Amino acid sequence: MSSWILPLLAAGVTLFVMIDLLRRHLLREKYAVLWLTVSLSVVLIAVFPEVLATGARLTGVQTPSNLLFFVAALVLLIVCVQLSWEVSRLEDETPCSAPTRRYDRIYYRLADTLGTRTTATLGFAATRASASGLQSSWT
Repeated sequence: MSSWILPLLAAGVTLFVMIDLLRRHLLREKYAVLWLTVSLSVVLIAVFPEVLATGARLTGVQTPSNLLFFVAALVLLIVCVQLSWEVSRLEDETPCSAPTRRYDRIYYRLADTLGTRTTATLGFAATRASASGLQSSWT
């Protein structure tokens, strides 16, 4: 009887926190759906542990805990891939940062001083500016 209290309590706290974060607009809905699904799954397994045993028997897994760890690792892998995709997408949308532009200005001022500024460096600047979506202020 007491073996399901801790998972049920953890799932309840997770549900409460997710709903509170959604209510205060601190978490987007697309992320909350995943965590609400995970907490409802934990509630289901805590209240009805035979669901996990049946799933293990149907998939041919020897023990239900192995199935639970496999599914948990799979969920974490999916979350990591999804977050990596989001970060990559946001990096493509983010313009060149101010320290990088400052470095570029210093580089071209030094190239002008040394007389080594060529069309190759201008091409590099134009390529960087067009890739970041900025206008080239040094060419």
